[in-house]
Amino acid sequence: MNIEENGYEIPAVALRGMTILPDMIIHFDLSRKRSIQAVEQAMNTDQRLLVVTQKDPGTEEPECKDLYEVGTVVNIRQITRLPNDIIRVLAEGRVRAKLLSFSEEVSEYLLARIEEAPRGEKLSEYESAYPDIPSGRFLCLCASVQCPPGKMSPDYLCQT
Repeated sequence: MNIEENGYEIPAVALRGMTILPDMIIHFDLSRKRSIQAVEQAMNTDQRLLVVTQKDPGTEEPECKDLYEVGTVVNIRQITRLPNDIIRVLAEGRVRAKLLSFSEEVSEYLLARIEEAPRGEKLSEYESAYPDIPSGRFLCLCASVQCPPGKMSPDYLCQT
């Protein structure tokens, strides 16, 4: 991990149809070679990894434009190797982070440049459009509903 004044670089994984938030402990399976390489690189350093959700789960080789701009830095607690070159990762969400770019110097895995966000800081247009909704519930709903900011009733968000 290279820490600099404009954020730092960290191995990254693009998740299909799943969002991990700070304070969550969850497992997920990975089969893409670049994702497995990113996890292995994280395990060889400080066991920290950026997980960020893909906009379209069908994209096989996602680039920065194919991912949401906010992800979560997780600590990898355990990896299990499964048949058919799949690994299961047990991770704990630590802090939200804004994805700035990917390094072009590394091709074996995604190496993201990120800035961590202090707790409570609004990172996206969705969070700013609904300031009264707790961010954990809000991000889960927006990731699953995928509606434009300001177009969803705050009453609906509070009831679910």
